[in-house]
Amino acid sequence: MSRNDVEYKIGRSYDVTAINEISVSMRGFSFTCIYGQHVNGYYLAIPNWEWSCELAVLTDVLWNSESIEKMFGKVYDEDEKEWIPRFGEYTEPMSVALARAIKEDYLMQEEQ
Repeated sequence: MSRNDVEYKIGRSYDVTAINEISVSMRGFSFTCIYGQHVNGYYLAIPNWEWSCELAVLTDVLWNSESIEKMFGKVYDEDEKEWIPRFGEYTEPMSVALARAIKEDYLMQEEQ
């Protein structure tokens, strides 16, 4: 068997529901956010940044902002020789803003 012939098995297929897409702009950055529900909970994908993360219920801004902040990650600062949050001092406020935007959009969708 060559390394291109890796065997795999699909265990089960699940429907994904409640898929929504929003575009969020802040501090000069644009985020195309696709969020929804899968069999184990909720998720957020930001394809234009190649990121994704798990979410709690979509109204839980605290938990979701912490998950989003982890997803933003860190970058290496060559001058300081250390890892720093990707958006510096704005990383936490931006993650909270993104979690709030998802909550707001979700609640608007629920009203319709």
